Order: sequence, then C-alpha cells, then structure tokens
Amino acid sequence: MYGLRPDIDLTFLRGLELMKVCVSPVQVQFHLCQPGTTTSETGISVEISYTHRHNDIENEWYPETFMPLSSSCSVLSLIGTSIVSVKGDPDGTLEIEFSNGDSVTFYDETTMYEAYHIWHGNDPLIVV
Repeated sequence: MYGLRPDIDLTFLRGLELMKVCVSPVQVQFHLCQPGTTTSETGISVEISYTHRHNDIENEWYPETFMPLSSSCSVLSLIGTSIVSVKGDPDGTLEIEFSNGDSVTFYDETTMYEAYHIWHGNDPLIVV
C-alpha cells in the first residue's frame, strides 16, 4: 500500500533469530530476537502475501485466496535460523535471507490494504 522509503535502514534485522511463527487465516507473524534470548521485541506481521524459497522450491501464502493454514507451514523450518541479509525496495518488496540459505520475500501488492508491518522495540512501526 505505501511501499518502503528509498532511504529506509533495515540493518537492525540482521543477526536476529526467528524464534516464533504465529499463524491465523488472515495473518502470519514472524517474531525475532537476539540470539541466546527468548524475548521478542522485533517482528514482521504479514497480511497480504509472501514467498518462502527453500532449495529452489517456492511456497507462496496469500490469505485472500482462503488457502489452508498448512500453506504457511514451510516457514516453520526457519525457526532457530538468523537473518543474514535484508533488501527493501521502494515498491514495498522486502527480501530476507536466513542463515540456512532460505529466503522469504514480502510483497506490497495492493493499494487497498496494508501488506505488512515491521516493529522493533520502541521504534515507530513501519507499515507497508
């Protein structure tokens, strides 16, 4: 809906570990923490779509197509891995690569709805 600012700094995501994935019919939340801790102060909540790439296999999640909740299960394999790179584009596409070589790409595909949110401690919420 809003895209990402061209000067956005998402480096705070690098090094964080995925500790929990929460799933509902209309949302998937990725909770991140510092390695060795169990407190999540950072995360991404996606409401529109994402693609998880693992060994050249793509698993897509789109809530508006009423996909079964099991369609979001591929990302469970990322729990315990760390973010090694983050790339955001002004069109709102956000690609995150994990320490196991997998990646997750979040998309901003509609002008009608917010696609995803990023939160980090007390810093302002990033809404795309």
